Amino acid sequence: MDNAERIRAYEQAGLGFVPAPCPQCGARNEDEANGLCKQTQDQTGEYNCAGDFNEQGISVQPTPESIAAMDAWIDEQVAAMEAEDAKSHS
Repeated sequence: MDNAERIRAYEQAGLGFVPAPCPQCGARNEDEANGLCKQTQDQTGEYNCAGDFNEQGISVQPTPESIAAMDAWIDEQVAAMEAEDAKSHS
């Protein structure tokens, strides 16, 4: 899954993204990242920029509000599963 596909999947899951510079190198788009980024090596040995880029190559970050909403949804799901598990064990 490439970076743009991952962003689309996150958006489908409810995260909202806004243009924001790469948190590591400050690049605003993939072209800038190619020259600015202090690339990091991942577990496969490949080097990749730490930023997230949309289909247009613009650096984006999830909004704090969408992260909070996603966290709340996850907490609700966990609580519901724990409640169901507690019922089945009583």
